[in-house]
Amino acid sequence: MDFQLYIEQILEDESLTSDLEDEPAAQLLRWGTGQVSALVKGLDDEEAAARVNAFMALMRQVTRIARRGAGAAADDLATQLGRLLESRALAFGSAGPATAGEAAKAAAVLTELPPDRAVTFLLHWLDARKGQEETSI
Repeated sequence: MDFQLYIEQILEDESLTSDLEDEPAAQLLRWGTGQVSALVKGLDDEEAAARVNAFMALMRQVTRIARRGAGAAADDLATQLGRLLESRALAFGSAGPATAGEAAKAAAVLTELPPDRAVTFLLHWLDARKGQEETSI
């Protein structure tokens, strides 16, 4: 499988980062391209393409949440974080557990963060869900 094809697909899609400043956009792209191998490993081309498309939708959600975070209603952000995990499940085939309390706590933090710091926070939050998946197996 040609992982580079999927990496290029991510790098060429300007809609993934169009609302972000340069550094958070670069951070999101580094994170996204770094996930490609784990995302498509062992899949046939059709499944891999579907997973990459789902993953790119997840990346767009990260961008939208980061842009709306500061000053947004915490309840709205908690709902969006739940949807973000649903998108992660579509992309990776599973989602790490997040209780309503965890989503609410994360949303409260996001209401105080500017977009550049919100991207960092969201990527760490998503990666923590992955860590919880691995320990629950």
